[in-house]
Amino acid sequence: MGIAVKILKTLVSNDSDGDLVICDTIRHEGKLWLVPYWYENIAKGYKFPARIIRMDALRFQNAPDGYPFDFVLSDPLPKQLLNHLIPVAKDSPYEVVDGPKIRLPLLGNA
Repeated sequence: MGIAVKILKTLVSNDSDGDLVICDTIRHEGKLWLVPYWYENIAKGYKFPARIIRMDALRFQNAPDGYPFDFVLSDPLPKQLLNHLIPVAKDSPYEVVDGPKIRLPLLGNA
């Protein structure tokens, strides 16, 4: 199923109501990507991101020790960007990949 991927966590706020969410974060092709939502294929035993958002092109910092996340995104993201069901505008300043070819095993962090 590919190379083992460690799932990290990033604290993210959105720009419409300031709600905070902890978003999965993965390294893919040498870059950090936010994964707001995973689809699961239980029959085949894997999950895959609905959408990934490039994080290392954004301002972020390491979280202090003892927090339940690894990074903190410095600026809020558009709320619709975090919703995998809303298409991303073609002129979006964010690097987004819908339906990337990434597969991770369902059991634990590979």
